[in-house]
Amino acid sequence: MADGDLMRKDIKEVEAEAVAYLCCATLGLPGLEESRDYIQGWLGSKEQSDEFSQKSASRVFSAADKILKAGTKSANADEVSK
Repeated sequence: MADGDLMRKDIKEVEAEAVAYLCCATLGLPGLEESRDYIQGWLGSKEQSDEFSQKSASRVFSAADKILKAGTKSANADEVSK
């Protein structure tokens, strides 16, 4: 993340939680309700919600996409090598 050092800690945390939520939801893993509660609680104010939607949403979807694709590539490589 190029601007990671410039971001507030709470924004980093909610972005990380949102990435985890998307990955867990896609993979059918537990913990979605707790994750959703945390994200919704953080986005509870209009100011924070607006701040999140400016850049964070794009970073969240990009990071989740990279993580999920990396897992797929790894699984596919293992299958090919057998």
